[in-house]
Amino acid sequence: MNKWLGLKGLAVGLGVIVLVAIIALLMIDGIIEKNVEKYGTQAVGARVDLAGADLSLFPLGVTLTGLEVTNPDSPMENAVKAATIKFTLDAMPLLEKKVIIDDMTMDRVQFNTPRQASGAVPGLTPTAEDKAKEKAASRCGAVAMPALGLSDVSSILSSEKLESLDAVKAVKADIATQQTAWKKKLGGLPDQEKLESYKARFEKLTGGGGQLGGFLTAAGDIQNIQKDIQRDLDALKNAQNNLNSEIAVLNRKIDRLAANPMADVNRLADKYALSPQSLSNMSRVLMGDQMCQWVQKALGWYDRFKKPGTGKQTPEAKSEAAGDIPFVLVRKAEASVVLKSGTIKGVFKDITTMPQQLGKPTTFELAGQKLDGLDLIKVLGSLDHSNPAQSINTLKGIVQGYLLENFKLPADTGVPIVIKKAIADLEIDSSLRGEDLAALITAALKQTSLSVDTSAQASPLVKALGGALEDLSTLTANADVNGTLENYIVTVKSDVDRILKSAMGKVVHQQTAALKKQLKTQISAQLQGPAGEAKGALGGFGDIQGELEKRLNIGGNVLGDLKLPL
Repeated sequence: MNKWLGLKGLAVGLGVIVLVAIIALLMIDGIIEKNVEKYGTQAVGARVDLAGADLSLFPLGVTLTGLEVTNPDSPMENAVKAATIKFTLDAMPLLEKKVIIDDMTMDRVQFNTPRQASGAVPGLTPTAEDKAKEKAASRCGAVAMPALGLSDVSSILSSEKLESLDAVKAVKADIATQQTAWKKKLGGLPDQEKLESYKARFEKLTGGGGQLGGFLTAAGDIQNIQKDIQRDLDALKNAQNNLNSEIAVLNRKIDRLAANPMADVNRLADKYALSPQSLSNMSRVLMGDQMCQWVQKALGWYDRFKKPGTGKQTPEAKSEAAGDIPFVLVRKAEASVVLKSGTIKGVFKDITTMPQQLGKPTTFELAGQKLDGLDLIKVLGSLDHSNPAQSINTLKGIVQGYLLENFKLPADTGVPIVIKKAIADLEIDSSLRGEDLAALITAALKQTSLSVDTSAQASPLVKALGGALEDLSTLTANADVNGTLENYIVTVKSDVDRILKSAMGKVVHQQTAALKKQLKTQISAQLQGPAGEAKGALGGFGDIQGELEKRLNIGGNVLGDLKLPL
């Protein structure tokens, strides 16, 4: 009886298990689909959609169909789209809340495909304001295109201070100050009254009329009077010489500033004219901002996935423990990636949510060759987060023989530049060790045909720019990225700098000479009035000069009258 009851209990237990399995089989597909969308959306910061999920029991596995991952920076575009994802599961680890996948296949993976509806999620997806703040805080500020037309001289002079004009004004102020000072000095110099007093002293000594009586006894006093007069005359003469010297200096300053405004001309020409040196930054102008944005976007995706489950959460998930994720390991995943040129194959190994437990890096390799318009593409990478204190990530890539057609350079130059056709080779060698970022991107174009639309600008420099670029048949460029995740600098160099500097050098010199000529003409015209006023202000010294001359004449006459009779 006991045996019968035991068998009956086992049968009932098995029946319950089968019933639960049937119910789970009916419901599990929806649960998988919901969780993929839920947690995927949290990780990406935009909608993750799944068309369907199918669970099979023998062998235990899952097939996901129609996976679409929205690009959070462009909600009407999918960053990634996969037709199907299939994998089998190890059953026993599931009892320990571990998901172990030995093999996974991802079929028809595509990038940057259009969406029928926006994938933005309020509170998760960056808004336009968020993007503006992010760009302002980044190191990717656009570099302005140098002015390729002749600057308007009137506009320049209306917004710039002229140092030569300020100097003339300063001389005018100096003239007024010195005139005031000289008027004060005149008060301290021998005047007419003092000079004529010497004659009265002489006449008193000689008894008036110049008779010999008492004169001989006063000869010593008369010599003292002569010395006093001569001392005053010397003081007046020195003052006259000093005044004349100062007036001559002021005259020379005014003449020099009014006739030669080249200090302002050269300064303003250096600021507003295109120089050969400014052409040495054209690589940064044409390509730097786009390069920096690519780097920024790649680092943004890295930041989203380096710590799964720790990003923003949807409101319904906020009550869940942050970072409470299961141990997931995909030992091997194979993918077929669809590009415009054709399909390439990829292999990913040791993908996990907890790399420190696995103790080995995630590696990946994608490769394809002899595609339509692409000879070779190969990407190798390693993401080693087994040591949280010092993660090491590397990525190397090579592209050969890529047919580039009708590619518009995104730089806002005011002169549309389109690569009509070129064969491109590209190499990338990058590493991220902890927070330290280093990358070198090298590109080479051959059989190049560029189109530069100069119709909107008639400047000779624009025409020279267009001609130089359209004559290019080969082009090499490299971008060097160095710094940290929060503070990095992208340096771009190419042979465009050398080519433009050589081709446009003559035109640059001609345009600079024309700008200097116009600046000199208009600055000289502006200086004429103030310089004339300053020149006129020198006339104020005439009264002072006249007064000094008058006193010298009086003193000289008095001294001439003081003669001892023979």
